[in-house]
Parts: sequence; C-alpha cells; structure tokens
Amino acid sequence: MPLYDYRAIEGGCEYCADAFEIIEKRGAERIAACPECGVAVTRLLSGCSVGKSTALAKKHLEKAGFTTYNKAGKDNYERTSGSDGPSHIVRNE
Repeated sequence: MPLYDYRAIEGGCEYCADAFEIIEKRGAERIAACPECGVAVTRLLSGCSVGKSTALAKKHLEKAGFTTYNKAGKDNYERTSGSDGPSHIVRNE
C-alpha cells in the first residue's frame, strides 16, 4: 500500500503542523482532516521508489554511446566504460 504525506493547510496541532504519513489503499479517498485535531489537511507531493533499475548499468550506457568514469584516487578518475574521451581525468583545482 502507498505511503502518503499530509500537512495542515493552516495552523494544526503538533501532529499535523509539519507533516505526517498515512498508509492508504490505492484508490482510497484522500483524508480531508487531521486524525488528531480535525484541521483541514492537504496531501503533499513526495518522492517514490520505483525499484531496481538497470537503465544506468554500464553496459546500457556504453551501448547508448555514453562514457562513464569512476574515482580512482584524489582528483583522479578512470574510464570504466565507453570508448570516447580520455582514459583518465585529473581534476585541477
């Protein structure tokens, strides 16, 4: 079941003045008031988890023409996939 964040529209108690979370079934009607004090609340836009993604895997990036680098030391990066670009990058401060 999804987890939703709500916050008081105006005023509110200690529970709803900042924000609180509610687990709701998909398609359930949104709550309109704080369960503690009854003040009107609004549902907030929040981040979500989409599960494990392989879209950014090195083999997918390389196939799409990207080059990736990993940190190999202080201010030093090595190419780990792709063929374009230098094999090492040294960051100058």
